[in-house]
Amino acid sequence: MDTSVNSPFELLVRARGAQLRPVEGGEYPIRFGRPFDEHKAARAAAALFDISFLGKFEVAGPDAAEFAQRMLSADMRAVGAGCGAASYLLSAQGKIQHSFVALATPDGYLFILEGSDVPTLKADLEKFRFAEKITYQDYTDVLGALLLAGPKSVEILAAASGGANPPGPEEYKHAFIHIAGSAVLVVRDRRSGSDGFLLLISRAAAEPVWNAIEAAGAARGMQPAGLTAYDSLRLEAGRPRFGLDYNNENFPQEVGDTGAFSLNKGCYPGQETVARIDTYGRVHRRLTCLILDSPNEDLPERGDKLLLGSEEIGRVQSWAISPTLERPIAFAIVRNAKASPGTQLEIQEGARRLTAKVVDPPIVAL
Repeated sequence: MDTSVNSPFELLVRARGAQLRPVEGGEYPIRFGRPFDEHKAARAAAALFDISFLGKFEVAGPDAAEFAQRMLSADMRAVGAGCGAASYLLSAQGKIQHSFVALATPDGYLFILEGSDVPTLKADLEKFRFAEKITYQDYTDVLGALLLAGPKSVEILAAASGGANPPGPEEYKHAFIHIAGSAVLVVRDRRSGSDGFLLLISRAAAEPVWNAIEAAGAARGMQPAGLTAYDSLRLEAGRPRFGLDYNNENFPQEVGDTGAFSLNKGCYPGQETVARIDTYGRVHRRLTCLILDSPNEDLPERGDKLLLGSEEIGRVQSWAISPTLERPIAFAIVRNAKASPGTQLEIQEGARRLTAKVVDPPIVAL
């Protein structure tokens, strides 16, 4: 699988002083200035992130709706034109193989993946395709993706587009809006914890669209921002990432997003296991949030053990420093019966022990 194509915004963000790092085979901004300032700009006004590494995969054709309803964990009959839904593709054993948002289009669905592993998703779908008339198209390297996040994002989008009405207010509502003379697919998005938009942009339009948003945001407190701030925002919001915070060893109920799977729509891969877990409540572990008591210089690492007394009950997944709380925060997979909200745990980090408290998401309520 070749994922070596970089973001269409790479040269533009380099010119603005961004520090870049490898992500999904390309290079993306980790910061422009101080990540705390970028985070606080997103909370107070707005921030603009390059997240073009997201996978973008279309399933279209006369039988696309029927195929998606049969394959996906969400009830796609409830997703009308211009709407979307979080969903999974599960294994026969009910474990999450792929996690994405499915946006309803006139001809089918556009899947937005957390990473760029579109070829594996296509292959897994093909295993279950029979005589359905559908086509696949990978737009990952064709379309750039910007996240405009923050309380002034609606105002900035309107100014950049000459007064166009944004889609929404429901998350994943989407519509084409013209910015700088180009059609941009604008999706209502709250992965940062506050209102915002995912903008899907052709490579040819990348620079003029960025410039239009940058000009509209300049007088409204917007800052360009990198992935350090992106991670601290999503962790504060309690929004995990597939492949980082949970993976294909997890059942849907372990992740906690009950809107991404249906218990009533009928058969789909893994449905029997999902229903059995719901009936008998046999989830032995879950994704949870942690607030560390340690100062910012004492940081956990991915894979660190979580201890209740001397007993290991889980592992740290992703972490960030919360500018709002001025403390490290983290996602962790823990044994369900051992870590209810409010439980105090220890994180074994080499020879040191850090302390942390289990909390319900979001970690920071806006």
